[in-house]
Amino acid sequence: DEIRFSNTARYTADFTPSTTAFTTDANTKLLIHSNESSESTTFTDSSSNTHTVTAVGDAKHLPPVKKIGTDAVYYDGSGAGNGNTYLQVTDHTDFDFGTGDFTIETWAYQTLSASGGANYHVVWHTSDTDQHGIGLIWKANGNLELQFGNGSWSNQVISNTYNNNQWYHFALSRSGGTAKFYVDGVEVFSGTRNGTYDGNQSLKFGGWRPVANGAEILGNTFQGYMDEMRISDSARYTSAFTPSTT
Repeated sequence: DEIRFSNTARYTADFTPSTTAFTTDANTKLLIHSNESSESTTFTDSSSNTHTVTAVGDAKHLPPVKKIGTDAVYYDGSGAGNGNTYLQVTDHTDFDFGTGDFTIETWAYQTLSASGGANYHVVWHTSDTDQHGIGLIWKANGNLELQFGNGSWSNQVISNTYNNNQWYHFALSRSGGTAKFYVDGVEVFSGTRNGTYDGNQSLKFGGWRPVANGAEILGNTFQGYMDEMRISDSARYTSAFTPSTT
């Protein structure tokens, strides 16, 4: 933000950087305010020289990467999706929903340019060997996949293209044995899912490290941002809704 080249030494001693926009003057040779709309690849030289600025690769304008409040959780992915960056909550009965109602939701913003068919885990809570648990992954092709474990895995692919560098609100809500999944408040899946999804491993946001034969296995981790992650033991959503932005 506020990129400026000048043909003068503007600073020769300690100073307080300006938090307002620069104005052009006779000594300003290049000035980029970066005030375009989000995702724009247009970069304007606001000096009197009007140099041509070309965006190369994925260079673009983006707002501060947060959805609500002052910040968001950042997951660096630790490489091409196979890292160990995630949030972990020690296993607790609070996350053992049995056959009862629940809601798992988060805002998510993925930055990884996925390739090779990898899966990037948004939320994961599973057991050690008996395949009980629940998960949400963001697939390399832009699809989402819900994973329900009740002794064996039943996976549900949400076939759509959910783009990188864009905020989405994901919510999985079960009421009376019927699970519904919403993206930005729009229902994209509904089906009977009345199993017992009680994991006995830690709950993870942004990662997947299951245990097999007593050892953790490295999984595909999320790269990007999450905000307002919430788990509830009630079905907060049973029809279309407008996600909160507070």
